[in-house]
Amino acid sequence: MGAFFGVVFSSVEIGLLIAVSISFAKILLQVTRPRTAILGRLPRTSVYRNIQQYPEATKIPGLLITRVDSAIYFSNSNYVKERILRWLTDEEERLKEANLPRVQFLIVEMSPVTDIDTSGIHALEELHRSLQKRDVIEERCHFR
Repeated sequence: MGAFFGVVFSSVEIGLLIAVSISFAKILLQVTRPRTAILGRLPRTSVYRNIQQYPEATKIPGLLITRVDSAIYFSNSNYVKERILRWLTDEEERLKEANLPRVQFLIVEMSPVTDIDTSGIHALEELHRSLQKRDVIEERCHFR
């Protein structure tokens, strides 16, 4: 749409420049903010899916299951760590208000992660230390 308006109101070159800029910004946004999800169990199955895409999926008390849907690099490693910690904090607050037991286990499902660099490893180590302080047991599964 931006390219269209660039061509209509200016020139083809400006329209092309706008289109390339928008595409570049979109790629940067996808790299620095990878998709992540909280998973819940579908009723009467052993299948776990994104609770936002499957509203019927339910969380298991005392357990938080998350999934990272992208490679973990220096540009997004801190975001992934902070996102998981924020979800854990939100979940613990929700459980405390409902007088339910706190989260004791965190599972990070990493099957979509195809690559991880040293910054990503350091971020996961920091996440592990933060979880130890909170007395939450962490498990990472499905590494590739």
